[in-house]
Amino acid sequence: GNFDALGVHPYVGQSDQPPETCVQDADIIYYPCNIPNLIQLMRDNGQGDKTIWATEYGWSSHEDEPDAKTWQLGVTEAEQADFLLRMQQYLGQFPEVEASFWYTERNTAKGDVHEDNFGLLTREFDRKPAYFAIKCAASGVCGPT
Repeated sequence: GNFDALGVHPYVGQSDQPPETCVQDADIIYYPCNIPNLIQLMRDNGQGDKTIWATEYGWSSHEDEPDAKTWQLGVTEAEQADFLLRMQQYLGQFPEVEASFWYTERNTAKGDVHEDNFGLLTREFDRKPAYFAIKCAASGVCGPT
């Protein structure tokens, strides 16, 4: 019945959309715009003093496959970086959101174009624009170094 923080994965249901996108039907649980509902739910249940951690979020940078489902859509590397910064700004409007974590540090090679391209780095450890975006978000120092 007790917890220290509520962990959420605020991915965007249609995975090529920016973090501000919101679908106000049953799919809202798959969008960051559900966070106010979670805050209210916590308050309504006497847990309003607890924090929220966005324990996993991100966008995959890849070209779409012909039969991709809405949750398998990719973005460009530039959009990935832009959406990362926009998500940090979005989450920052909620004092209840104490921490956020990007998924994942490096692209993988498991054979699924969507799952393989969330990294801040390529498989060869080259820095993608999202690497610089998260560095900017974390330090306030923006631009490649």
